[in-house]
Amino acid sequence: MQRPTRSDNITIGIVAGEASGDALAAMLIAAVRARIPGARFVGIAGPKMEAAGCEKWHPLETLSVGGFTEVVGRLPEILAVRRALKRLDDTLLTIPFQPNLKEPVPPKSPTAPTAAIIVRDFDGVAVHALLTIPRLFPNHFKNVVFISVGVIDSGQFKGHQEIENLRRAKEEDLKSFVEFANCLGWYAEYRYSLGVDLMAELEELCTAVVQDFPKSVFFSGKLVFQEENAMSRFLHNHTPATLQQKLQFAGLDMMILPIRIFADTQTKQRGAAA
Repeated sequence: MQRPTRSDNITIGIVAGEASGDALAAMLIAAVRARIPGARFVGIAGPKMEAAGCEKWHPLETLSVGGFTEVVGRLPEILAVRRALKRLDDTLLTIPFQPNLKEPVPPKSPTAPTAAIIVRDFDGVAVHALLTIPRLFPNHFKNVVFISVGVIDSGQFKGHQEIENLRRAKEEDLKSFVEFANCLGWYAEYRYSLGVDLMAELEELCTAVVQDFPKSVFFSGKLVFQEENAMSRFLHNHTPATLQQKLQFAGLDMMILPIRIFADTQTKQRGAAA
């Protein structure tokens, strides 16, 4: 692995959950900046990290909870999102899609408009995106390409077999997506990779898709909360927005499709997806 040079312009995400972590992280920032002056630090930060030059996305109080009362006070926000996603999965993953044997799968048309959908797992969020596209663009896209990355956590993966398990699971999910798209009357295929850097892998996959399907538009789902707060922003994956910025800078089109999470009018904490 090439060692960073002093001129490298890199961004490092860093998270502190309490005061001692804030102090240690501030020391780390100073040490890294001594070797790489251009390094940018972002994340969940305390006052010492902020003073050391970390760009604070959220205060460390977002995670800094202790005892019983504080932890319980944050649980409704976390559980509301989980309930909403479960309802979304229960609704969309039980749709009785059956292949239309009377109509053959359309042929691949590389020069035709193509919807390239960024997916993680075979879940309600991704299926919602797949079903939303023909509603927004009736009869426009002729091909669908599903793009996914199996992220290898070097701290969790212990051997080759676990990586193969990840590969098989990823392929099974993507084959299910292809079957869904075929049922909707599209030609479909998938692209995936395994790696430790999610964003780098996605950029490489998207670039390859555009080479094969020049009229591609990229899509990804995103949770949109009716009552957004620091916890919901922290819990939500920021990958779609980051990828959109990178693709747009490269001259590619990407749309983020919202999935609304409604607050329950009685408890103000329960969520429901629509």
